[in-house]
Amino acid sequence: MLKYTLFLYIPVIRERVLAGMSRAAASGTRSGKPIGRPRLAPETEANIRTALERGDMGMRKVAVQFGVATGTVQRVARQIVASTA
Repeated sequence: MLKYTLFLYIPVIRERVLAGMSRAAASGTRSGKPIGRPRLAPETEANIRTALERGDMGMRKVAVQFGVATGTVQRVARQIVASTA
């Protein structure tokens, strides 16, 4: 009995999922959330860059000071190295 009920309900679920996906695509998102991460504010990136160039703090301390992930600080550090090479 349960199998038969599910068999009848699957098209309804599919219709709802497809409607939600098309609504999300129309608004420029996937799953209702904006696509991608928000960009780092230019002033924050500049502050991270100057802190790294000073060299008095490590990457973790810089990340904590500016409230970003250590990966963000590492990305900025790689940009500094790439621009000097």
